[in-house]
Amino acid sequence: MKTLQLSLVAVAGALACATVAAQTTVRVSHPTPATSHYGVGTQAFCADLEKRTGNRYKCQIQAGSNDERASIEAVQLGTLDVTNTSTGPVSNFVPEVGIVDIPFLFRDYDHARRVLDGPIGQDILAKFRRRASSRWPGPRTASAT
Repeated sequence: MKTLQLSLVAVAGALACATVAAQTTVRVSHPTPATSHYGVGTQAFCADLEKRTGNRYKCQIQAGSNDERASIEAVQLGTLDVTNTSTGPVSNFVPEVGIVDIPFLFRDYDHARRVLDGPIGQDILAKFRRRASSRWPGPRTASAT
């Protein structure tokens, strides 16, 4: 009986360790200080990711990385998992993305969402995936009046 109890304790301990070991660290960068809009947005992303995954994923945030292009390249190389960047350096990888940087291109936020979620946005997204060998979930903001 004592052996069974010790075995159960050992199994429970192993399962507890396996649960802890199952947590995956996601390396996330943004170019500005932690108190900037990029920092606040990144913190909100990480909090949501951790909450929705029951803490299976935990973010390690690298604030103030400054070099957005290098961060994108690091994601491509796998030395960084996620970067929160402006669209400016993304055009180095997929020139078509530069179209969204035209000031006042969209009448308002709803217009931007319709265009970027529609065929035009899907076309840009497909080009990005082919050329950049990476995934682009879509823009987080857009220029509007």
